[in-house]
Amino acid sequence: MGHINGLKSYKGRDEKELTQEELAEKYMPLALKIAGRARGRQTPYKTGLLVAVDYEGAALEGLWKGARNFDWERGVVPTTYFYHRVLGAVVDELRRAAPFTRRAMEMREKAESFCVKFFDANGRPPTDGEIARHLGTTVKKMYRSMPPILVSLYAPLPDYFDT
Repeated sequence: MGHINGLKSYKGRDEKELTQEELAEKYMPLALKIAGRARGRQTPYKTGLLVAVDYEGAALEGLWKGARNFDWERGVVPTTYFYHRVLGAVVDELRRAAPFTRRAMEMREKAESFCVKFFDANGRPPTDGEIARHLGTTVKKMYRSMPPILVSLYAPLPDYFDT
């Protein structure tokens, strides 16, 4: 790719002359790279059942919307603009697909850390009451707000869990 008047050319043309489709096509590798990086940093538990196609779809949707709305008059560098548009679209998709709220995930991580330390110190897993006390909540609230996978398998479920 050569340069024309300080702008990178695409297929021998000034970037400002590109159609929306050509602009999106030019920045597609950037969008797919962002999707791949985002996918590599997530765990299945945090993202539910998102697969590579979901990340790439969100990235390409963000790229297409960005190409449609891009305005040369604003003086923004296209690479920077598309990077932020695509990354924002991928993050939005992750948030939509997350099986739990951010607070619930933070609580889960804090509880998991506590469970490991408790087991190392006491030679047994903590009860649900001990986990709840460590989190500063009640067992009932813990069951309602945390991912259900974390509840203790060693203690019977309380009666209110069935309702």
